[in-house]
Amino acid sequence: MGKNQQCLTEIHKENQKLKKKWDKGDIGGREDLPSDCTWLMFENIMAGADPFGAHKEIKGISFHGCIFDGCRLSNSTFTDCLFSDCYFINTDFTMIIFEGCIMDNCDISWRELQQDRCMLMADFTDCRLDNSRIANIYIEARFERCNLTNAVWDHCGIVDCGITECELDGFGIVNSEKVNIKFSDQRLSTVGERTFIDYRIKKHSVGKLDERERNDYLELLRDKAATLHGVASVFEKNGLANHAGEYYYQAKSLEYRTLSKWSGEKFADWIKWALCGYGERPLHTFLTIVVSTLFFAVLYFFGGIDANGCVINYSIAKLRDTGILQIMRDYGHCIFFSVTTFSTVGYGNYVPLGACSSLFAAVHMFMGVGLCALWTGCIFRKLSR
Repeated sequence: MGKNQQCLTEIHKENQKLKKKWDKGDIGGREDLPSDCTWLMFENIMAGADPFGAHKEIKGISFHGCIFDGCRLSNSTFTDCLFSDCYFINTDFTMIIFEGCIMDNCDISWRELQQDRCMLMADFTDCRLDNSRIANIYIEARFERCNLTNAVWDHCGIVDCGITECELDGFGIVNSEKVNIKFSDQRLSTVGERTFIDYRIKKHSVGKLDERERNDYLELLRDKAATLHGVASVFEKNGLANHAGEYYYQAKSLEYRTLSKWSGEKFADWIKWALCGYGERPLHTFLTIVVSTLFFAVLYFFGGIDANGCVINYSIAKLRDTGILQIMRDYGHCIFFSVTTFSTVGYGNYVPLGACSSLFAAVHMFMGVGLCALWTGCIFRKLSR
């Protein structure tokens, strides 16, 4: 107990020395800092706070278990510094550069996300940020040749972020709707199966939003869709085609929400989604086959077929006068004929009657050939991955 008390006393003394030395935002270079800062609390410290003032450089310092609370570290450069198990709470990073730094198991967060206040505006070059956490902050930063393994960005507004040649295995962005990331060199950035980028955006009825809210919402969707396209490309370059396909699907789903409600472009996009889920959902194709089979069975039910010598040709009046069991039996025959027509098998004992049923059958056969090929292609694409 005596050793612990002595240790805390020494830490308190070091804090008091730094408070006096750095009073009113006066932080200089390496000569003003001990080479190893351990378990220190920095409160309301300003390093180069004036963006138009002299640029401050802090080089070769190790920070272990330190807490930066309410500090402003703007207009500064940290070179070859080590931050281990450090907490940056309500700390402003504006016009700041990290070069060759290691931020191991660090936490950068604001107690509450407030736009235009909590900003991380920084350039990270050749830095290690593995196992770090960034939360409740707006990010406008560049990461070049950085290690972001197992790093987590939680409840962040990623306004403009560039990633180049970074290690992203286990990297995650969660609970973040505003995501605008550009991958400058997709071939050299590495991802893994545990890499996750939050693709969700809460749905809003665009018609109920005013013009400004609508524009902001559409921009949110477009930015995240563009980001997910970039993420999909990175996964594909890393040989994770299944993950790439999933992010591609999510990107196309967000783009669909940006299209005008009654436009032809949106209808065409909906057809792509319904038929095959943009090539990523074989189940969509299967459901389309089932629905089309039942639909054409209804057409044959009223258009007329010869089911092995039994003529089935209903009208509304005949439907009212026929029992439910007979209707179900006849509709079952029509479903069987619909399946054989769709699959282009045809046994010969079931044939269409009249011009309308023959036309329906011709269209159905063409549709069957296309949907079968599409379904087979989607399944093969999934299994080959």
